[in-house]
Amino acid sequence: MHGFFLLVLTAGLASSTTPPLSAMTAAEAARPGQYVHVRATIARTYNARSGYVFLNLDQPRPACLLEVVVKPELVGKFAAAPTQLAGRVVLVQGYVQAAEGSTAQIWLDWAPVLSIAP
Repeated sequence: MHGFFLLVLTAGLASSTTPPLSAMTAAEAARPGQYVHVRATIARTYNARSGYVFLNLDQPRPACLLEVVVKPELVGKFAAAPTQLAGRVVLVQGYVQAAEGSTAQIWLDWAPVLSIAP
């Protein structure tokens, strides 16, 4: 099932008219409300006191850091612990909900479009 979901998600990303995050400037991507889709490697993960898991994505343009924020139960679908996700490739699409400096955050609460390669 995960393979099918990955295939459908990949097809959806390929047909989108929005440029990939790597083609955007930091100012464009760090704007709340901006729709982004990205395929990147998870550089590191950390747990916030709020209970959410933050996935820092390794970007070709490090001036624009992208974080994907997920509920812990979503991480459980892909790995036993969030730290096991580092180095894996993630496909994500969504809207930037928050921006702090040059860091853009996508919060995936209810209907996440997220896939992580094994």
